[in-house]
Parts: sequence; C-alpha cells; structure tokens
Amino acid sequence: MQGLHASPMRHTGAFATGAENPRWRGGRHTTRKGYVRLKTRVGLGKYEHRFVMERLLARPIGLMFTGDGEIPAGMHVHHCDGDRRHNCEANLMLLQECIHNAISRSYRAYLMAHYDEYVEMIARENEPAWVREQTA
Repeated sequence: MQGLHASPMRHTGAFATGAENPRWRGGRHTTRKGYVRLKTRVGLGKYEHRFVMERLLARPIGLMFTGDGEIPAGMHVHHCDGDRRHNCEANLMLLQECIHNAISRSYRAYLMAHYDEYVEMIARENEPAWVREQTA
C-alpha cells in the first residue's frame, strides 16, 4: 500500500504548481519597491536585473570578470535610466556599492529639489494620446 505522499498522481487545478496552475502569471511580478522578481523554483525567486547581469557576466566580456556568472561581493546592479522595471542589458551597469549609493543619493536629492517639475514630466509621459491631440 502506498503512502499519501507516494502517490504518482499529479496535482491539477488550484493545487498545481507553475504553469499548470490556473492562476499562473508567467512567474514574474513587481515588488512593492518596483523591482521585477522572477520565480525560479518553488519558494525561490531572483530579481530580474540581477539575473540579466549574471547572464551578461557569464559571457567572456573582458579581463576583470572571466565568465563565472556571479555578481562579485560589494558590487551593485544600477539601472541607468532609474526605472527599476527596465532590465535590458543596455540599461544595467555594474558599480561598486559606494559609487552606486552616491548616485542614488544625488538622484534623490535632485528629485526632492525639482519635485514639481518631475511630477509634471511624469504626468506628460503618462498622458493618453487623445489628450495630447486635443491640446496640440
């Protein structure tokens, strides 16, 4: 007699995991801080920008990083345009932690000083096309 957990039957419907579950959304979601997180295995995940950078580092790209595919200790992945959801290789840069923190601090200080201009710019970028056509 087989035990309860030794059954070869696969879970279906709401009990299925991954792509077989009807609520599966592709294994990607955006965190509260705005980063895209990928589902790697049950209970595990990885930030997409780190995944993309590790894949980039796995290639032979120079003398400093020789294709081990890991982000070295003390290094951070920086989004050049500041958009945490934009994770293409061209938008990511590997920086030392102190340099990354200095850039982040200066960016936040700039936003605080020019907050009204920033809000107007974001409003213009997210304005529907039909509104732009009426004002033009």
